[in-house]
Amino acid sequence: MTEKMATRKRPDLPAPVTASVWILAALGSAALLTNGPTLVMLAGMSGMVTPRTALPAMTLYSVAVVAGIVDIACAVALHRGRRWPRLVVTLVPPVGIALMGAAMALGLADSARGSFGPVSVWMMVQGALATLLMQGLTVILVLIPVGLLWSRGARAHFAASPQDDPAEPAA
Repeated sequence: MTEKMATRKRPDLPAPVTASVWILAALGSAALLTNGPTLVMLAGMSGMVTPRTALPAMTLYSVAVVAGIVDIACAVALHRGRRWPRLVVTLVPPVGIALMGAAMALGLADSARGSFGPVSVWMMVQGALATLLMQGLTVILVLIPVGLLWSRGARAHFAASPQDDPAEPAA
């Protein structure tokens, strides 16, 4: 007796979606590899400093690590043909940048409190930009796959009716 195994065929993804999958996987992996160990180190040192001092750094690195995990999860879901990651990938950069900005503002305000002289606004802006470029680069670069997922080549893939989606189970 031979039985036919029902195999689920992966959908053919357009080039912009395939590129987005690879970019999201790379950015998520980079975020976890660069920010994960630092977050673990900060968690281990959290008893040595006051929560007011540790909170900005913990927030900054936590946002980067969570964004990396979300990027990898969305890359896998997009590769399987799901449609919902397009919205999630679109929302991650603005939310991540807003949370990182709040963490940087708290950190800069706390560091200005302990300085010997007044801290100029220009120095605070430079510190914020440097921090965002160093820790938040993987969150900012997610804007590239966002643009690809909303490009003309990907719109037809996401606009197809759910009945045509081989990744969704039939009701």
